[in-house]
Amino acid sequence: MIGRILYCVLFLVCCVCCFSCRSPRMRNESVVVQKIPFDTTLMELPRLGCSANERLVSHCGFNLSYNDRWLLANWVAYELTAEETQGEEKRRNYAFLPDPEVPKGATSADYSGSGFCRGHLAPAADMKWDACAMKSSFYFTNICPQDKNLNNGCWERLERRCRGWAKQQGGSGIYIVCGPVVKSTERTIGRNRVVVPSAFYKVILRKRKNRDEGVGFVMPNRAESASVEYYAVSIDAVEALTGIDFFCNLPDEVESVVEASFRYEDWNLKQTENTVLQDAELW
Repeated sequence: MIGRILYCVLFLVCCVCCFSCRSPRMRNESVVVQKIPFDTTLMELPRLGCSANERLVSHCGFNLSYNDRWLLANWVAYELTAEETQGEEKRRNYAFLPDPEVPKGATSADYSGSGFCRGHLAPAADMKWDACAMKSSFYFTNICPQDKNLNNGCWERLERRCRGWAKQQGGSGIYIVCGPVVKSTERTIGRNRVVVPSAFYKVILRKRKNRDEGVGFVMPNRAESASVEYYAVSIDAVEALTGIDFFCNLPDEVESVVEASFRYEDWNLKQTENTVLQDAELW
């Protein structure tokens, strides 16, 4: 009798072990299994798991999804308030550094002689409210190879616009998600083969008394001289380009309206006859 009982117990243990060993093989092995390091109800967060390669990282001032094949972030998300735009932390006191939260990433050597700038996703100027936030903004997980003229031109002007919109909001702030658009991984820089994005996106959400408003922007990774308005698109258009579901913590009925379209006048933008949507290379 005791022998039968022992046999049954051993059989059940073997079954459990076999099931446990097989289950992981049924999943996508490229997905990083980890504890989510931030509150998933934060309004600025996209839906997790939209990117095939995703390592979630939390830093002072922002959260991000890191792609260790591209050595770039899939997205960087944060809230920006009027008070935070008034900080006094100076960016000149900080250097670009590898992110200690990821096992592999870009280095300064990858960018040296590449012809590309080390372009911030979450701008250093948005993180001047705190020393830790400023330091974190210089981690290479928040950096992408960016055309120098774009970095110092249209992209920077859009960053300034965002700070202006945050100031208009007062205490409630705006929610920002930004990142690279990668259409091909063939173009890389450096020994670590950091992928060069085709374009960059930024989507913004703000909550008003009577309604929520959202707008997106897409800028090709090249010298650009058009006005910021030219690059304005709906958030739905950015989702179609990236495959990322933005602002998923909004109620569905609100999200569908906010992301379907935008009004230029809501954002103090002048409507242009042509937009980046006509850019055949990008779309």
